[in-house]
Amino acid sequence: MKNKKTIFAIILLLSVMATVKSQVSSIYFLKNVYYRHELNPAFQPKANIFVDLPLFPTLQLAGGNNSVTLSDIIYPKEVDGKTQTITFMHPQGDKDKFYQCLRPQTNMFVEPRIDLLSFGFRVRNDYYTFGVTQKTNATFSLPKDLFKLALYGAPDTLNTNIFNLSALGVSGSSYTEFAFGYSKKINDKLTVGGKAKYLLGLANVTSHINNLQLHANRDSWELFVDGSVNVGMGFMDYKIDQNTKELIEMNPNTQNLLKFAGAGFAVDLGATYKVMEGLEVSASLLDLGMMRWSKNALNLTVNSSVKFEGISYNPSEENQDFFEEYGKSIADSLKYTTTQNPYSSGLQSKILLGAEYYVYKDVISIGVLSKMPLNLKKANSELSLFANFFPASAFNASLSYSLIHGKFSTIGIGLGGRLGPFNLFLAGDYIPFAFAPNYIPRKNKAVNLNMGLAIAIR
Repeated sequence: MKNKKTIFAIILLLSVMATVKSQVSSIYFLKNVYYRHELNPAFQPKANIFVDLPLFPTLQLAGGNNSVTLSDIIYPKEVDGKTQTITFMHPQGDKDKFYQCLRPQTNMFVEPRIDLLSFGFRVRNDYYTFGVTQKTNATFSLPKDLFKLALYGAPDTLNTNIFNLSALGVSGSSYTEFAFGYSKKINDKLTVGGKAKYLLGLANVTSHINNLQLHANRDSWELFVDGSVNVGMGFMDYKIDQNTKELIEMNPNTQNLLKFAGAGFAVDLGATYKVMEGLEVSASLLDLGMMRWSKNALNLTVNSSVKFEGISYNPSEENQDFFEEYGKSIADSLKYTTTQNPYSSGLQSKILLGAEYYVYKDVISIGVLSKMPLNLKKANSELSLFANFFPASAFNASLSYSLIHGKFSTIGIGLGGRLGPFNLFLAGDYIPFAFAPNYIPRKNKAVNLNMGLAIAIR
């Protein structure tokens, strides 16, 4: 069935992605990695000068969901006397088990970033950094009742079955960040730092759902919708009916692909403090700010209902065009208003709290790091324990164990090294240990990778 294959493909893609956004924690304690100032602006790179070359930019990719892993979707099972790899959608698969593993709200996201230009330099006890970074993030929220409808359909009873879909939502932004950072060593114990960030936005989509419910029985389906969607995209052309205030067309304009639609400002704040010999604590507040989407903005507001009679949907039957057909009917039937007013969107702000203690001279340390998003409704908190190794200034390594939102745990690895004038690193917070035949992680809900190469002059 087409809709089954679509649902399966989406879940399959998102099952191998991460659940905690942005910075890779595994570089937090790597002293010889120039990039760690991104996690705390008070951190001063060891190199007196570093330049992140545009030809080999620092890259980061994170993304994910908080409900399923690949092993929840694909698994071996004996079918007709032979062991086969099947999915939960197979006639002998266990869709009940899959449904039970879902959380009430499945949150999914993808977040790539690339450093277009980055450099820093030391002046006595001060350190200055500058960077230009392209950032993109997209977050999707799917209520469990949506999977319930897709997997089981609506029971064929005279009673009205209510599917609460109010948790459904989407938000995403793409913007260019210009960051100026400053760190100052106050004394032998205290170092403070901050960053000012100017943001130029290419695109944003933000939905606000107050109520979304489907009432279904054997005679009719009725959908109640109360919410809004804001869109800020400089590269889109809109055509609006001036009489009905309805959106007629929305098409991309290839001539305006790099046209900015919004701007904003954010700050990072950080500090480190040496409590005693061998023990240091640190804290940072990242991406505190917001963006204003004032150019080519579009606002869709809906508060209405639509009723369809004679609906018949059973996921066990071949209803090839069910969702496509009724999705279009719903979109055409809902009454909404369209405006073009500026609006604001927040950033993914977070707090990091860390502590590090050297257990063997300056060679081995243990650390703890807490990462707490300010918006806990859309992201998970994370607590990580670290074992850090510094056998030489040319090589640092870190091994971490993270507990994410109290639900599951992962292993992370960070490596940093110097080869002549080059400083390179590779780090990931969610290292897979079990793979499917096509090398996709089976047990992980996470993938979060960070790598970079820079010229570093000591």
